[in-house]
Amino acid sequence: YWADGHMRLKDDVPLARQEGKRALWDGPGGSGGEGCNGMFGAAALAGGGFERERDFDAFKVHPNMRSKCPALALFDEITQRDELVFRTREPIMTAEECASVLKAVEEYIEVERGGVWGTVRKASVPTTDVAVEDVPSLRPWLKALMRRCLWPMLHEAFPKLADGTTTVDEATGKSRMRLHDAFIVRYDAKDGSFSLPEHSDTSSMSFTISLNDGGGDEFDGGGTWFEALDESGGVVVDGGLGCATAFAGPLRHAGYPISRGTRIILVLFCYVEDFAYGRYIKDFCAKVSSEDEIKDEGERAASSAAGEEELIKSSGDKPGGYVVYRQTVELASMLAKSDVV
Repeated sequence: YWADGHMRLKDDVPLARQEGKRALWDGPGGSGGEGCNGMFGAAALAGGGFERERDFDAFKVHPNMRSKCPALALFDEITQRDELVFRTREPIMTAEECASVLKAVEEYIEVERGGVWGTVRKASVPTTDVAVEDVPSLRPWLKALMRRCLWPMLHEAFPKLADGTTTVDEATGKSRMRLHDAFIVRYDAKDGSFSLPEHSDTSSMSFTISLNDGGGDEFDGGGTWFEALDESGGVVVDGGLGCATAFAGPLRHAGYPISRGTRIILVLFCYVEDFAYGRYIKDFCAKVSSEDEIKDEGERAASSAAGEEELIKSSGDKPGGYVVYRQTVELASMLAKSDVV
């Protein structure tokens, strides 16, 4: 709908920016890995060819958390098997490739931003990141990474959508996956940007890819915490250097705190062309027992009345934590004043 919205509201800056990104990432190139400058292609899994059981660690929604997990509604129940988080067992990028990407980012930050990181997010904690499209040398790399590796990974991990279709167009054999947003995120214990509060993504599926090594001397802690994977505090999922973690975007999660050093990851928000998943989430939520909702609210009220202090959550998030992407705010504002849907 970006193109349609942009055609109707030519002067709307957020729509124009998003349409520009759509044209960039959907444009030609990437399939052959041209222009990557040694940033992609050497790892064993770089060319795709994934098998779900062989290549992924799959993480399943806990049975007692299913009713609180609307992300399940995006996919076919039988083929998905309640598995909504997938981590590659082997890297999709080598250590040298990750280092090349980080070098390109640091050069961009130094030259274009005077050595100062910015952010695309509003949150209750400091956040630092850079949009991939702003770094010209990274554009061919990300195109190749998506088309040769990440889109095949999603097709294998999420084999059938709720409407019975797949992430591949049956008529053309081409992927229906599209990139909504891509940014390099830096967690740094020194400047306070060491975690990200609990939230859900505005995407069908999302990725995190580790670009530096937590198993070495660069940082301690980190990973992505997922609420629904365990009923007593969630589960932290982290991948090694160059490994990818894919998950359903509406699945509630958080950036688990690092305790030392600097952690850097690639984050991608992806969606499926012509798959509007909002109604499936709405239908799922409508089926949730009102009795359970009342019970939950009652328990929270009782806890508050008893004067219990709310401590740091199992996700590492403090009370009142939030994260909102600036683009989400801008687009919501635009939708509120127009008839674009």
